[in-house]
Formats: sequence, C-alpha cells, structure tokens
Amino acid sequence: DTGYVGTELGDWGFMPTDPAALRRELETRGLDLLGAFVPVAFAAEQAHADGQERAVKTARLMAEAVGTHPFIVLADDNGKDTARTKLAGRITPEQTLSKQQWETFSKGVNRVADAVRREAGLRTVFHHHCAGFVEAPWEIEQLMMTTDPKLVGLCFDTGHYKFGGGTDALQGLRQFRERIWHVHFKDCS
Repeated sequence: DTGYVGTELGDWGFMPTDPAALRRELETRGLDLLGAFVPVAFAAEQAHADGQERAVKTARLMAEAVGTHPFIVLADDNGKDTARTKLAGRITPEQTLSKQQWETFSKGVNRVADAVRREAGLRTVFHHHCAGFVEAPWEIEQLMMTTDPKLVGLCFDTGHYKFGGGTDALQGLRQFRERIWHVHFKDCS
C-alpha cells in the first residue's frame, strides 16, 4: 500500500525461513527481496567462521526463494565496541584499526563473500555503519583497497556516510562509484 516494490529480509526469523513460504509472502505483497543484513565482528578472527555460516545460510534462503539477484549486506557487528560506540560520528585516523587488524578484518570480509558466492551464487556488499570499525570515509577507502573488487562491493549509505564524517554524499558516491553495488538512501539535508 505504501508503494514499495522491494524489501530486505530483516533479522533471521522475522520473515519465513522456509524458501517456499518466504516466496509466497513476498508475492502476496508484490515485493521483491533485495538483500539481507549480516553483521560480523570482523576484527576478531574467531568470529569469521560463525559469520560465514550465518551469511551462507541467509544467502541460500534468499537464492532458493527468489534467485541470485539479492545481496548479502555484510557489516561490522556495530555497537559492540564501547570506544567506537561512544565516538560514533567523531572517529579520527588515530582511532582506526591497526595494520594487523585491517588485515584480519579484510581477510574475513573476503572469506565470507567468497563462501556466499561459491555456495549460494549471491554477491556481497559491505555496509559502512556508525559505531562500527568501518564508519569514516578513510575507513571505507581502506576496506575497499584491501578487499577483492570481484567479491566485495559497497553498500553506500548516504546517512551513515555523512554521520561518519563525510561532508558530501555525492562526493562519496563519486569516490566509490566503481565499488557501489547497492545503496541505502537517507535524506541528509
């Protein structure tokens, strides 16, 4: 009734987890399934296996229900690090991940995206998000430089970009245009 033609999956269990039931619910409402948000604590290598398992399970559900056009929308497990949460919107370069942490983080993102593609045929985007380890424009840039452009696209979120220190969302769209595969649009005026 509102005019929407698509939706994301929501938290696991919010919509049916049986592919046929999910397809029926979407068709009844005239909606397409666009993606599903999967947060993973990528800075902690021990979280990668669980994140991969959840992402692949979610990707398989979507692929079986509607095909391989939806995205897995990965993000850091935002809001779990107290310092990052308190400093959300005010992160400085000194407060970003170390070189080793970036290697761990990027390795995990590539690992999950590769598994999603191999096991479910879906593409993966990364959503930069406030109160997470990829928030500020230079952190987005770092992640894009250290992940495989064939495996990982960017879910560019205009609101989080601006809140995270980006002065102009259009500048961010231009800067990352080669990697943007999915957009979350919020009025930032």
